[in-house]
Amino acid sequence: MKNTLSAKEVLARLPGGAEGEVYEVHRQVRPLLFRSGALESLRLSETAGRALRVIVDGRLGFSTTTDLDDGSTLVHNALDSAQHGEAVGFHYPSAAEFPQVPCFDPEVESLSDEEMIATGKEIIARINAEFPQVQVHVGIRKEVEEIYLLNTSGLEVSSRRTLLLIQAAAQVVGEQDILFIPDEAASRR
Repeated sequence: MKNTLSAKEVLARLPGGAEGEVYEVHRQVRPLLFRSGALESLRLSETAGRALRVIVDGRLGFSTTTDLDDGSTLVHNALDSAQHGEAVGFHYPSAAEFPQVPCFDPEVESLSDEEMIATGKEIIARINAEFPQVQVHVGIRKEVEEIYLLNTSGLEVSSRRTLLLIQAAAQVVGEQDILFIPDEAASRR
């Protein structure tokens, strides 16, 4: 039987005297690919994962899962791992103020499929206007990621970040040779 547990509930399941830290990542990736000037693919990939690191009787244990509905197995595996884990001499940090690093751009998050396709077509058109003999390949990748960290010492932090990656390559195929010229630009904000 599975139990849907939040990060706080996962930590609440640790035995007395144990320290714990939960790290969660939720990521949405939208890659688009034009090959030889034609739209080849547009996909959506969503992933989520959770890691639990524990210190039990001075020993480190670790467990990960992509099944966020099954917190019981995550806790059980981390505690089992700690029985044979490396001896450590540290404790998890307490609550603290952290500077906000601007890594999230709402314009990237709201970038539509249509806008990504139009951008790809524009890149292809500009390159082919100057060099009509080349095959143009374009990749555009949009990522939105949420990260959450909670520990038993009171630290709780979260952040959101975006990535926009644009890649373009021009290719000329001759009788006995191939010229391939790639370029890319990325923004983490």
